[in-house]
Amino acid sequence: MRYSIPLLLIIVLLGAGCSQTAQEVQPQADVEVNSDGTTTITDEGVAIEFTTQEDSTTQSVGSETTITEENGIPVYEITLGGETDVKVDMEVSNFAFNPSVITTKPGDKVKVTFSKSTGFHTFTIDELDLNYSIAQGESLTFTAPSQPGQYPYYCDIGSNREAGMIGTLIVQ
Repeated sequence: MRYSIPLLLIIVLLGAGCSQTAQEVQPQADVEVNSDGTTTITDEGVAIEFTTQEDSTTQSVGSETTITEENGIPVYEITLGGETDVKVDMEVSNFAFNPSVITTKPGDKVKVTFSKSTGFHTFTIDELDLNYSIAQGESLTFTAPSQPGQYPYYCDIGSNREAGMIGTLIVQ
């Protein structure tokens, strides 16, 4: 009892400094919904136009942008710099990547779309410091190493790698 009053006073004083105030965030980009069903986003002179898909939470915007919803809020992921050089449709199951070999040229932009995924897995390439948590329908874009060679990719969850959940990125 002797320490409870000072402890309560400290908690009240600390809590007083933790109040939150709501602030309205103004969008920095202009968003325009066009009569033909497309949406145009303009920010600092760069315009992006896309068509939404009613039944999907992930939409493609051109070839380098995706829109996903997180907690009901649209999240825009935009990769600038042009088209990808290599596109891979990846199926992930327990202990397997399909395809298990991806072939590229040095410096190619590689886009891996995880079209099917069973369980919780990652796509890891140590040489690129890449560790991506796989979600079905999402895409990962990375740049292949500039040095030709073979680079393993694997799932780092539990013993999946030891059980054979590995593949090879071949840079020629």
